[in-house]
Amino acid sequence: MKHAILLVLLVCLSAAGYDTCAEGIQSVQPGLLPRPPFEGAIAPLDVWAEPLGLVEESSQRNEITDDAAWFERHGFRLPTLTPPNPFRGLKGDLPRDVPTKWYDLMLVRAIESPDALFLFFGNHFGDAHVMFSLDPGTYEVRQAWDFSNYSFAPENVPDDLGFVFQSLQWAWELDGTVYVSHFHRTYASSSMEMNGYITALDAETGELVWRTEPLVCNSQNFLLLGDVIVCGYGFTEEPDYVYQLNRHTGETIARTPTRTAPDYLFEKDGRLYVRCYDTDYVFGMENR
Repeated sequence: MKHAILLVLLVCLSAAGYDTCAEGIQSVQPGLLPRPPFEGAIAPLDVWAEPLGLVEESSQRNEITDDAAWFERHGFRLPTLTPPNPFRGLKGDLPRDVPTKWYDLMLVRAIESPDALFLFFGNHFGDAHVMFSLDPGTYEVRQAWDFSNYSFAPENVPDDLGFVFQSLQWAWELDGTVYVSHFHRTYASSSMEMNGYITALDAETGELVWRTEPLVCNSQNFLLLGDVIVCGYGFTEEPDYVYQLNRHTGETIARTPTRTAPDYLFEKDGRLYVRCYDTDYVFGMENR
C-alpha cells in the first residue's frame, strides 16, 4: 500500500509482563513516515468548504507577557496535560500510566483530543519528532509514528541550521484523520520559505491525505470548526494572518490580517478569540 505505515499496537496488560503503559510503551517501535512535500500544497481531494465569514468585533493591545491572565479572563484552557519539566521545577499533572520517556527521548507535550491522547517525544522541549496516539480511556497505544523526515526542509541557510528544526507542535484527530502541525521558530527565509505546515494523515495507516502550502501555521494550536481548520501564521516582519483551511483538502480558503502573529485560538459562544503577540482579537463568525 502506497505510503502505508505498519502500525505497532500494544495492549497494556499485567499478564503480558507490563505493570503500566509507561513500562509497556518501551517495546513499541514507531513507524518512520515518508518525507512529505515541502515545496507546495498537496490536495488530492475536491471537497467544498465555506469560510467562516470572520468579522472583527474588537481588538485590544495586550501586555505580551499576560497570556495566563487572558486565559483566565475568558475561561480558556488548552486540552493538554503538563509533562514534568525539571528546568522549570514542574512536576506535571500526568496520570500515573502515561509515560514520561520513550527510551532516551523525553515527553515534551501531551494533547487530549476526544478520540486520542497524543504524546510528543523529543530530545528536548523544542525537538518533538516522535508521536504516540493512545486510547484516551485505557492508554492503549493505537499508533506510533516517527516524523524525523518532517524535521528539516530540503534547503536551509547553512548558518541557521541550529534554528530550523521543524518540531511537532499540535495534533488532533477527527473522523479517522489525524491533523498535525510542524514549524520552526525563526525567520521563514532561514528554510527558504518552507515552514509552517499542517498535514493530514490517515489515522490507521499514516498515509498522507493532504498537506498545506507553507507559511500557514505557526500558532500554538489550531481549531477544527466543522469543515474548516483555523490557524495562524506570522513572525516579526513577516505577514501575520488568521488562516482558514478546507479540512478535507488543506487548501487555504480565507485569511484575515492581524497586527502581529496569532499564538492561540479558541471558539466560545459563536465567536473566535485570537491571542496574538501583542493584540487580542474577537471575531464574529457569520457562517458558523
